[in-house]
Amino acid sequence: MDDLLNSLAHSLDHFLSALNEPFLHEPALSEEEGRKQILTDLLWLAFYIASSDEELHRLEYEHIRQWVQTILQASQAEASQTVREFVSQHHPMEKKDHLKVVAASLKTAHRLDAWDQANGGSLARHYRLILIRSINEIAKSDRKVDTEEIRRIRQITDLLLGKNEPLEAHAEVIDRPKLSRSGEPMEELENLVGLNSVKEAVRNLVNFLKVQKARRDQGLSVLPVSHHMVFTGNPGTGKTTVGRILASIYKDVGLLSKGHLIETDRSGLVVGYVGQTATRTREVVESALGGVLFIDEAYTLAGKDNDFGQEAIDTLMKFMEDHRDNLVVIVAGYADRMKTFIDSNPGLRSRFTEYLDFPDYADNELELIFRRLCEKHQYTLGEGASDALKQILHGIERGEGFGNGRFVRNLFEDAIRAQANRIAGLKAADLLTLTTLVGEDIRKSF
Repeated sequence: MDDLLNSLAHSLDHFLSALNEPFLHEPALSEEEGRKQILTDLLWLAFYIASSDEELHRLEYEHIRQWVQTILQASQAEASQTVREFVSQHHPMEKKDHLKVVAASLKTAHRLDAWDQANGGSLARHYRLILIRSINEIAKSDRKVDTEEIRRIRQITDLLLGKNEPLEAHAEVIDRPKLSRSGEPMEELENLVGLNSVKEAVRNLVNFLKVQKARRDQGLSVLPVSHHMVFTGNPGTGKTTVGRILASIYKDVGLLSKGHLIETDRSGLVVGYVGQTATRTREVVESALGGVLFIDEAYTLAGKDNDFGQEAIDTLMKFMEDHRDNLVVIVAGYADRMKTFIDSNPGLRSRFTEYLDFPDYADNELELIFRRLCEKHQYTLGEGASDALKQILHGIERGEGFGNGRFVRNLFEDAIRAQANRIAGLKAADLLTLTTLVGEDIRKSF
């Protein structure tokens, strides 16, 4: 059993300690009965994922068995017997209406919903997030995650968290696998926060590339166009992430042979000795062949007459010409500086004709990024936290250099430190205390 799955199993096991009161609430359950009820929830979800290809693989079975062993505190033989009995009684691999059965079987989740509604708190949500992370690990247990498994994970997420709270708000929580199959990079793009204009531009690009590929496959002529791009915008707006997604898309449509992304900047290309910059640049570009070379703050390459940055530009343009069928270059930076940089060189201007602007995130989008980070790291927003977060995001000064997603990550990390200082002196912090950020923590982080 890998470390993460083992950690999740023990998280769920530890979570039981917070359920004493809900389990004692009518109709009352003993701890043993509570463990069995939780296990039933998990088994139905696990088999729904495992049955996506109508076959229970050995590694999937081993992961499920070890979950049973941990939750029931049973021996290996007892756990194996429990799994066999569940399969024999319910035939989960054969049910055509499996998802409906799963929905009706989530008794612990429904019990915690009622408890939270009556008493306040977020036990139900915490429990559901653990289940989502668990089934994601089971999906990866056979070393591959196919499209049907991803679809079922999305169905379960909708079931557990509601369709009004889409998967993209929890994509990091469930640690979803890297997407590489045809069509899947677009799903990853759609799951990003905001960037509506960027998404629309990429959709249009993909449609064009698909039709060009279809024409090429039929022996028809295709329009020779440059695929190199200029990304403009402030830091932390998702430029590198979109570049990585585009690399996968280019591979899927046959434009690139590998579909990887190499990220660099001036320091990775320019060396302060005559002749060395060309060698360094050549090495970096060669490592990107078959994929995308992403150069951040590319305008810094255009220095004074005696600057070695021009040597890097000349080497880069030669490679772009010699390998135009198997290399895409994306240059990124602030809009005004990038335009000046491209316009200053006829060779760059003729090669970089496609611009994609990445706008700053709106307040509600920054808030969603913060909430994603909370869920990924198993935190929730408690009393006053949401209001404090909104107040900070609304009042922050925007402009060139604003960090966007990076700013939010720093805010989140500082809030965690503030929470740690607040609760470190407690003799015994319970689960809710350890996982809750309050308004004071958010305000002290800024």
